Amino acid sequence: MDLYLGFTFFSCAKAYKQLTGHAFAPPPFKWLWQKHCQHKHKVFFWLLLKDRLSTRDLLRRKGMELQSNECVLCTQHIDETLEHLFLLCPMAIQFWNSIGLIIPAFNNCTEVMMSFRRQLNLPFFMEIIILGCWGI
Repeated sequence: MDLYLGFTFFSCAKAYKQLTGHAFAPPPFKWLWQKHCQHKHKVFFWLLLKDRLSTRDLLRRKGMELQSNECVLCTQHIDETLEHLFLLCPMAIQFWNSIGLIIPAFNNCTEVMMSFRRQLNLPFFMEIIILGCWGI
């Protein structure tokens, strides 16, 4: 909502930007909210990008005691982290390969997303990635 006071227009968006500053948002965050998925899928993926999904690794970091921190989807006896669960687990690798995606060597999720975008080369690439992660 814009308000006209004298010669200046004020809006909630302008005030918010002024208060929070101009932080850089990686491209996947910008792509996410423009897509045509259900809101629950977008929120899920946003949590994944922010490393806030309740994986065993996150629960352990928050002080929760579990019987095991190992991934329940594979038999590799590796801790269940976001990277393992969605990119390095044999089940995840098999899924991404089944839709023609090769997981690149990566340092962060932005690199993976950029690589997936190049490999898919489709206008709805983000919907494929979001729903793929949801399915895993």
